[in-house]
Amino acid sequence: MKKIRKSFWRAYWRIHDKKKMLVARLKGYLDGLPPKTRKRIVLA
Repeated sequence: MKKIRKSFWRAYWRIHDKKKMLVARLKGYLDGLPPKTRKRIVLA
């Protein structure tokens, strides 16, 4: 039982880190866009 939980947490954290990286990349991408375009994307 403990082994399963351990591997589950490992997978969870891996996904969590990937999500954080994606969000950071998306933020960096949005920062590179002109403000007008950024507003349009955020509001859409």
